[in-house]
Amino acid sequence: MVESAALNVRTAFGVLWEAKLRGEPFRLEDRARARRAFIHAAETSAEAVGLCYRVAGGTALFEAHRLERALRDVHATQGHAMLQVPMMEDAGRVGFGLAPKSPMF
Repeated sequence: MVESAALNVRTAFGVLWEAKLRGEPFRLEDRARARRAFIHAAETSAEAVGLCYRVAGGTALFEAHRLERALRDVHATQGHAMLQVPMMEDAGRVGFGLAPKSPMF
């Protein structure tokens, strides 16, 4: 799960990076693809950490356990404005040929 999400992020970011190196502006479609990749990676990471946390059992409840910290961190990451699922709406709008609503897109 995590490996495929990371590959998706690397690919989407690579497209943006190449445009930057060429001195070209980012295309709306490429920004939308990157947005979808970033949000999907955050969601997938939270799911993967949650699976590991559940398998670890009761010991993962304690602050000293690495998975307890990982669970908190991954959910904190999802709280970032750019990684929240509703931000996927504009990426979807672009995919359908519509303009994004958010001025931050």
